Order: sequence, then structure tokens, then C-alpha cells
Amino acid sequence: MKRPTVITALLAASVHAWMPAERSLAAFNSTSNSLTTRASSLPNYKIRGVNLGGWLISEPWMMGDEWKLMGCGTACSEFDCVKSLGQTKADSAFDAHYARWITPDMVTSMHNAGLNTIRIPIGYWSLHSLVASGEYFPNMNLKYLDAVIQRAADLSMFVVIDLHGAPGAQKISDAFTGQVCVFPTT
Repeated sequence: MKRPTVITALLAASVHAWMPAERSLAAFNSTSNSLTTRASSLPNYKIRGVNLGGWLISEPWMMGDEWKLMGCGTACSEFDCVKSLGQTKADSAFDAHYARWITPDMVTSMHNAGLNTIRIPIGYWSLHSLVASGEYFPNMNLKYLDAVIQRAADLSMFVVIDLHGAPGAQKISDAFTGQVCVFPTT
């Protein structure tokens, strides 16, 4: 009987541990006058947020069923999926994914659950003009990102855009950095 009590106490302690301390958001924005001014009107503001992973950067490990539904099968990254499917078919598959994975109505549900911040990881290829010829990335329609940001703004939620994948690959074996690079062994 003691075991469930101990486990409950440990879980309660760990949940409390990730919560930001009671403090003004201004402490985090001391280098920005505009943010400091804005934050001063938010005393004891706590950031309660969620990461929208798997949406604008597809990570197969995070979204196995969705990845298969998109037709990407065993492809290791967006780059590999687009190369395999061809640009037109891949653009259609990714567009359908962007439309269904995260929606403005989901942002409303996040807000209603007490969240006030969302983090949106993106890749440099979100702005397709930055994609070099010979690179295979989906042509993202930014209307989905715009709609989610607009809903968050309407609800006074904060949005953190995270450049999660820069040109090349930041880590050779992780799809979220753009490409899964495999170097030949000698």
C-alpha cells in the first residue's frame, strides 16, 4: 500500500518541478524595452505551453501512422520522402498533413486547457525560395501556419517560432534537421 503513495508523491513533485517559478515575465525580457513594457502588465505570468512537433517538420519517429498515411513509408526524412514520391505527389501529401495535423480549432482547445504559449518548429525549407536546386523538400503553403498564428493571436497566446532545421544537417542521423545524411564508409 505504501508504493502507490510514494509513486503519487514522486509524480506530484516532478510535475511541480517543470512549472516556472512565480515571477514576472519582465525578468526574461530585460534586454528588450518593448517586451519589458509589455511584460510589466503581466504580473506573475507563467508560461504554460506545448510544442507542435511533427507538424511543419515531420519527424517519422514521432508520427509513424501519419508518415505512412502521407505515403512516406520507410523514408527517413522529408527530403527522402519528397525525392521518393516526386515533388507534385509529395506536395499534395504534405499539404494534406499540414491541414489536419494542427488546426486553429486545436489552438482554441489548447487555450481552453489553460495553455498560453505554443512552440512551432520549422525548417528553413518552409520558405521555399531558400531551397537550393537539387534539394527535395515540400513546397509548404504558409496559410496553415498563418491560420494557427492568427488564432493564437486572437486568444492572446504567445507563439515561439523555432528554426529547428537549418541548411544542411545539424546532426547526421536526425530527420528533423533537414536531411538524414549517410556517409560512405571507407
